[in-house]
Amino acid sequence: MGRRDTLILSILTLVTAVGWIIFDVYHASVENTIPPAVTEQLAPITPTFNRAVIENLKNRERIEPLVTQEGVSTSVSGSASGTIRSPLPQQGVQTPATTAGESNQNSQ
Repeated sequence: MGRRDTLILSILTLVTAVGWIIFDVYHASVENTIPPAVTEQLAPITPTFNRAVIENLKNRERIEPLVTQEGVSTSVSGSASGTIRSPLPQQGVQTPATTAGESNQNSQ
């Protein structure tokens, strides 16, 4: 391979590399990688609150949950206190009221 062939090969390689870089930069600038649902969720919200509605919520006697899980019920009474009842302990699970011997007897 002569000196002239090496120069032509080098120039073609340089043109290919520069073209590749320009194409990648253009492609990255026009491609939108954020889904429309995420774009909608990222929209800013207004920082104003209806204070009358908040006061009405604070004064409620009982708040009913919209969604409950099977075995778990939640209830909130009064303005700031609440109770959460968990499901009954499963067999073989130790609770503060049981000991290792009692849970082994229950599992047999």
